Amino acid sequence: MKIKKTACLYAALLISMGSGAALAEKAVRQETLVVTATKTEKEADGLTASVDVITAEDIKMMGASTLKNIMEKTPGLTLQYGQFAHASSKSKSTISIRGMGGNGTLLLIDGRRIAGETQSTYEMDRIPAGMIERIEIVKGPMSTLYGSDALGGVINIITKKAGREKFAMDMDVSTGMNDQGDSESYKAGVNARGRVGKLGYSLYTNYNKTRPYTETETYSSKALNPKTSMPVTSDPQHGETGEVDVSYRDASEVFSTGISLDADLTDALSAQAGLNYFEENREGTYTGGFKKARPGQTPSAVMVLDTPVDSQDDNKRIDADTSIKYKFTDTLTGRIGAYRSEYEKRNKTRAKNFTATTNTKFSADVDITGYEGEATWAATSDHLLVGGAEYREISRDSAAINPDPTSYEFVNDTQRFKAAYLQDEWQITQDLNAIFGARYDDMSDADNKATFKAGLAKQFSSMFKIRVNYAEGYRAPDTAELYVVAPTPGDIPRIGAEAVYGTKTTVHELNPEFLRSYELGIGGDYQRFNYEVVLFYNDVSDKIEIERVDVDNDGSDDYQTYVNKPDVDIKGVELNLGYDFGHGVTADFNWTELSTEDGETGEDLLYNPDRTFSIGVDYQVTQTLCLSLTARHIGSQYKSQTEKVGSYQLVDISFLKHFGSKQQYELYGGVNNILDESVDKSLGSNTGPYMFAGMRVHF
Repeated sequence: MKIKKTACLYAALLISMGSGAALAEKAVRQETLVVTATKTEKEADGLTASVDVITAEDIKMMGASTLKNIMEKTPGLTLQYGQFAHASSKSKSTISIRGMGGNGTLLLIDGRRIAGETQSTYEMDRIPAGMIERIEIVKGPMSTLYGSDALGGVINIITKKAGREKFAMDMDVSTGMNDQGDSESYKAGVNARGRVGKLGYSLYTNYNKTRPYTETETYSSKALNPKTSMPVTSDPQHGETGEVDVSYRDASEVFSTGISLDADLTDALSAQAGLNYFEENREGTYTGGFKKARPGQTPSAVMVLDTPVDSQDDNKRIDADTSIKYKFTDTLTGRIGAYRSEYEKRNKTRAKNFTATTNTKFSADVDITGYEGEATWAATSDHLLVGGAEYREISRDSAAINPDPTSYEFVNDTQRFKAAYLQDEWQITQDLNAIFGARYDDMSDADNKATFKAGLAKQFSSMFKIRVNYAEGYRAPDTAELYVVAPTPGDIPRIGAEAVYGTKTTVHELNPEFLRSYELGIGGDYQRFNYEVVLFYNDVSDKIEIERVDVDNDGSDDYQTYVNKPDVDIKGVELNLGYDFGHGVTADFNWTELSTEDGETGEDLLYNPDRTFSIGVDYQVTQTLCLSLTARHIGSQYKSQTEKVGSYQLVDISFLKHFGSKQQYELYGGVNNILDESVDKSLGSNTGPYMFAGMRVHF
């Protein structure tokens, strides 16, 4: 096909422009102030933890329309599929950092939790790139500042806010599709910000629409007795075979809008408030399990597995937050804040091959309410203390956690967290600094936890900086792991630890995960070159994983459930290199080696690639034109205890062109996966070469 030949020639041209720079990293990094790792503004180079920052300029070069487009191109992150307890899991992704899984990654927007699905499985596709100012990624446990869920790390999405200018506006429209015209997407967004006297404001509105990408799959249904898991061979659905177009990218419409206000009320007092809203329609076709009634027959109902189903979501969320900040003295500042996030999910799942009642069990109402108080005190010229207290309540109402699996009535599960924390940033000498932190969490449905961290950073010269870090983290079991009964995904039901269904006749306890992490980083820069090498070791106790259970020892598994793995070892090495070749050419190289092992069985954890690396080359052709090439290698990984998925490589190209008298117009575009690399379906599949183009206007 012509487009493929053109794309390959374009890629070859870009590589030649890179002057053989394929094995280096992006130009010397600029000093960046980050807030997520310490809750204070601090230069990234002075931190003891690993922090990556994705800027608005980086996002522009990607041509990203959603958070997913950004995350899948970010080194050191793994997008995992099939984790969601619903047939639609094939189209839902979650982020894993350093082998800790999607539940171990805490996703924040402006430092706040948001209500939604467990593991944030929908958020990748619903958060528009146009609202993002930058993304701060902290790798390693951050429970001493953020509590539960921050085992693997924290991803903090920082949205665009009012600046000092009186008025500014950005408008962005784009579209894309693969080389067959499938998986079309359309995006339009506008962001306006400014300041009137002491009042600053920022408003945004975004609209994303996608058409589905499907792949034809064969299915072979099984009808099972829900109580015994024995085949019901007399049912006409048992042994039913055929083909179905399975959605690996949903058809969707997502509308989001929001406003943020800040005011300098006095020289010492400032206030902030925000309100955000989105609504989403999403639908697709999948293969999964569905209950079929059999009036007057024995058994009176069967569970039909591996049968085509249609799923439709109508979701809404509203988020509100406010905070007040007061500067008591030159050395003491206090802040109090509150936030509320309300999420309404309405799911309808229908069987395609037989008549049955529409399944609405996976509908839910999720509310998160949080109150925070925090103080920052420069106790001496060498010590900066941050301390605070937090109360957080997470309420979930859903039929999916109803102890009666046949009922569609909502029941409630509420988790409450009370916490206090203290952190000391100690500047020991001009070139040596340390950080110490501690937190205590009082939880309503798990044992209380204390976590600690300690880190040290020493700069011997610009070429040689060393840091060591020890941090602890924990995660309480979530609602799905405890209570959800899901006939999908997979060939057998997924049943929560404290749920009883079919052949699972007893409950078992799930303890919180607990992590001790050790990290050593060495890095520096010299003229146009910079580097960093990071070694990390995660010692995990009671890691929560899926386990298949054969009740009657007949060689056929009857269900899968969540269990604690007493001892899991995760270790790895990360290498980052960067070089500025001059003449507008910069390059980056990122390499990660990862080893995960269940201490009891010696087996690897699932969906963790053993090796990933990426190569990026940017070429500033002229003052107004930039070209970019990115190549990624994702290594082999286990999708079951015995099946391993091979490695694959993806190559993307893009351009960004400024024009206009004030360069207020930007034209961008590119081709992702120009070499048409296929990806195993258990890893999310791939649409093939994907072309995109768009325009931005800045006022």
